[in-house]
Amino acid sequence: MITIGATINETLREEMERDASIVLIGEDIATIGGRGGVTAGLRKTFGKDRVIQTPLVEELLLGIAIGVAQSGLRPVVEFGHANFLMLAWSDVYKMGIWRRLSANKISLPIVVRMKFGAYWKYGAELTGPFISSLQSVLGIKIVVPSRPADAKGLLRQALRTDRPVLFLEHAKLYGNIGPVSDDRHFSPLDEAVIRRSGTDLSIISYGYLLAEAEKAARTLAAEGVSVEVIDLVSLKPLDQKTLIESAQKTKKIIVFDEETQGGGLFPFIFTIIKRSVPDARVESVGSRPVPLPFGPAENFILPQSDDLMKALRTMLSG
Repeated sequence: MITIGATINETLREEMERDASIVLIGEDIATIGGRGGVTAGLRKTFGKDRVIQTPLVEELLLGIAIGVAQSGLRPVVEFGHANFLMLAWSDVYKMGIWRRLSANKISLPIVVRMKFGAYWKYGAELTGPFISSLQSVLGIKIVVPSRPADAKGLLRQALRTDRPVLFLEHAKLYGNIGPVSDDRHFSPLDEAVIRRSGTDLSIISYGYLLAEAEKAARTLAAEGVSVEVIDLVSLKPLDQKTLIESAQKTKKIIVFDEETQGGGLFPFIFTIIKRSVPDARVESVGSRPVPLPFGPAENFILPQSDDLMKALRTMLSG
């Protein structure tokens, strides 16, 4: 058994031992071991030429990575908080289109690791919604592990692809414990996972809220209701086949997302499902449309388990 944070550290170490072209770039990755302790000890093992600590200037990070990647290396960039990715937005866009700009001659094998997500009471500056904005950026992949085994498999795969990958790490999940098999498995970067099969209703979620979705499914199962739980895993591209097949089966879908109610990934999932299953009901459970306050007051804004249960019971009764 191992935590998600320790799994990411272990995987980075294994992959850096395997491939000398992998270099780490980011803020505080040497002095404090990065966010969640994920890069702890790597500077000592691999040296300052492969674990490069930068100043606290997020605007620099992806520009450096784009240059490093063109030299034949594989940079892994850490942003301390995903909201700060907005400071490097022009380079996010450039990462996605660079292959086309070079007439398919230059790839950018960049992995961008980011701590993201709410429920840790740090307010709007560090926990604002941003994922829907990334859906318009072409040429990138976005993945979110919810279990240690997924973290290992996804990161291994990301470090072997020649396209930019955004690897999102929920702030509340670094300490989550789970099994990881000893074999060197890989996880696809474009597939959702059905965590629980069901026939009456589907819950689509990811990251920290996935556990709440599974808890709700167990509660309803005790009442004789069969709920399917889908872990998106890949936020871009969305796994259309899995989403459509689930909608065809249950005809009732709740998208449970800590981003803004009706925003986040909901419009994209809604469109995918309604085009293929027009008689399906698709609803959203998300945050209220106001910036997050500091401290426990965030609970009045963020979606809670009671909000999900209320939405599920309403849909089942309709």
